[in-house]
Amino acid sequence: IFYFADDDLEERRHSFFRLKAKDCLVTDSNAPPPKPSLIKLKEDRSLDLISDDEFPGFIFARVQLFSGVAPDPQVIEKEKPQKESYELRVHLYMGRDLPPADEQGTSDPFVIVRCAGQIVKSSIIPQTLNPQWFETLKLQVELPEFNDNFAPPGLSMILYDSDDGYDKRDLMGRSFLVIKNKKITYKPRGASTCLLYTSDAADDLLCVDLGGRRIIKKK
Repeated sequence: IFYFADDDLEERRHSFFRLKAKDCLVTDSNAPPPKPSLIKLKEDRSLDLISDDEFPGFIFARVQLFSGVAPDPQVIEKEKPQKESYELRVHLYMGRDLPPADEQGTSDPFVIVRCAGQIVKSSIIPQTLNPQWFETLKLQVELPEFNDNFAPPGLSMILYDSDDGYDKRDLMGRSFLVIKNKKITYKPRGASTCLLYTSDAADDLLCVDLGGRRIIKKK
């Protein structure tokens, strides 16, 4: 079990993850080490230190278990990732069969998107369980380069019910998406070719649908 805490105290262990020995056992010590992977943390609900609209987070690590004589540990050089400017576009279409959040049996849903410290909000759709937004949310973000040495960036999409504007709200649902470096040539009308990065929610390499996250690399 790996714990993540904001202090060296047991009562500050707000998240953790479990790893089975067989999943990290090295059977061939001469084989090259695997690439680091993104490990999703889980909230320790017995302590309840994370608010409902926050995520426990991720750890980017390589975990290996050796039996017998282990080779010398690989030297890990600390690198400072180079960041590049992107425009993140979230094509928000609609919601279906949302849970009722008001006494009238409806809700007033809206979505907040967070990425790299930036936040954008959708419009509020009043009194419905099947909202239709059909709007594009845009964020200007600075992201690290996409390679195996750095943790991939991600974005969170959080669904709220509005009680009175954006400030008074109730959590309805949330999702976290890892942005992967699938490169696509995207040719908008009247513009030159650029790189399009999609999340792993894309069904294929031709379009980004069902949530429509687009990250266009700026030149």
